[in-house]
Amino acid sequence: MNTAPGPFMAEFLTRLKQRKLVQWALAYLAGSWVLLQGFDLIGQQFNWPADLLRGITLALALGFFVVLVLAWYHGERGAQRLSGAELLILALLLAIGGAFLWRLERAQAPAAVASATASAQKVTAPAALIPAKSIAVLPLVNESGNPDERYFSDGLSEDLITALSQFGELKVIGRNSSFQFRNSKYDSKTIGKKLGVAHLLEGSVRHAGDTVRVSVELVNAADGSTLWSQRYDRRYKDLFALQDEITSAVAGALKARLLPAAGSVAQSDRPPSGNLDAYAAYLRAKSYATANTDADFRKAIDVYGTAIRLDPHYAAAFAGLSAVWATWSAASLSGAAARQAYAQAAAAATTAVTLDPNLAAAYSARGEIMILAGLDWNGAEAEYRRALQLAPNDGQTKAVLGQLLAALGQTRQAVRLTREA
Repeated sequence: MNTAPGPFMAEFLTRLKQRKLVQWALAYLAGSWVLLQGFDLIGQQFNWPADLLRGITLALALGFFVVLVLAWYHGERGAQRLSGAELLILALLLAIGGAFLWRLERAQAPAAVASATASAQKVTAPAALIPAKSIAVLPLVNESGNPDERYFSDGLSEDLITALSQFGELKVIGRNSSFQFRNSKYDSKTIGKKLGVAHLLEGSVRHAGDTVRVSVELVNAADGSTLWSQRYDRRYKDLFALQDEITSAVAGALKARLLPAAGSVAQSDRPPSGNLDAYAAYLRAKSYATANTDADFRKAIDVYGTAIRLDPHYAAAFAGLSAVWATWSAASLSGAAARQAYAQAAAAATTAVTLDPNLAAAYSARGEIMILAGLDWNGAEAEYRRALQLAPNDGQTKAVLGQLLAALGQTRQAVRLTREA
C-alpha cells in the first residue's frame, strides 16, 4: 500500500514548515497558559466574577485560530497570496474554531445559569443574618438654604459614624457605602438589605448664624417604622455636646453596650482646644479633598492650614493635610513637585502621630505615604494594622489593608478584610 503523501499534501507540509505554523501555535498556547494562570491568581485574590475569567478564556481560544490565519498568511519571506487550496484549509480551520467555541459556550451555559441562580440566592439569603445591632448613618440633609453648607451636614454625619463605631457590639457602615444613598429613591427596606443593616439613621441639619437645628430619626429598615426621633435646637458653640447627646441616644435606642471594641481607642476629629472655627475649617477642607481636582486639592491644603493655625495641636487636621498632599502627588504631580509633595505629606503625618499617638488616621496617613512614595509595603502594613487596632470598625482602613495584604500574598486575610469592609 502506498503511504507516501500526494503532491498536494507534500506541498502543504512544506509550506507549513516554511511558515513555522507549529512554532507559532506552540508559542501562542504557552503564552495563553501563562496569562490564564496569572488571571486566575488575580481573580481569586480580588474575587473577580466567573463570567469575566470565562470570557478571557474564550477570547484566547478564538485568538488561537486568528494567530494560525495570520501566521499562514504572513509566512516566511513575505508570502502574501493564498492559493485555492490554502483558502480551503483556512476556511476549515475557522469553521472548526467557530464550532469549538459554539459547543463550549453551549456546554457551559447550564453551569452559568446555575452560577447566576446561586449568586441570586446568596444575595437574598443573608437578609435573615443581618445583626439586630447594626446601623447605617445616611447623609443628613442640608436645610440651611445654602448649598455650600453641605460640608457641615456631611461632617456631622461622618462624626456620628465615627462615634457609633466605637461601640464593640454595634456594626456601623462606613461613609463611602452609606453616602451612596444620598437622595436615594430606594425605600428603607431596600437600603437596609443593600447595606446589610437592621437600622438607618437619617435626618436633616439647619445651620443659621449661632443656631443649629438637627432633626434625627432612627428607622427600622425592614418596615420603615420609626423607633426613635428627636429634634435638637442648640447654640452653635454647643455643637460637640450635641453630637455626644445624639450618639448616646441612638446607642441607647439600639441597646448597644457602651463598651469600646477590644484594643480600640475612642477616635475623634475634634480640635483639642474645642475651637469651633478650626473644626469648621477642618470639615470644609475634607469636603474639598474629596473632589480630586488640582484646584480643590490646593483649596483643601489651604483650609487645612487655616484649621492648624487656629489650633496648632489639631492632629486630625495634620493627618488630613498629609492625605491630601500624598493623594495629589500620586494623582497629578511628577518629578521634583511630586517629591516635595510627599515630603510635605510625611512631615504632616509625623506631626499628627506626635500630637496624638492614638489617632488611627495618623497611622493610615503614614501608611499611604509608604505605599505611594516608597513602595514600602511591609512598613505600610504595620502602619495600617496599628490604625485598625485603634479603630477596629473603620471600613476604609480594612479596605486598604485588604488590598495591601493581597499584594503581599496574604490572600486569606485580604479576602476577610475586604469582605468586612
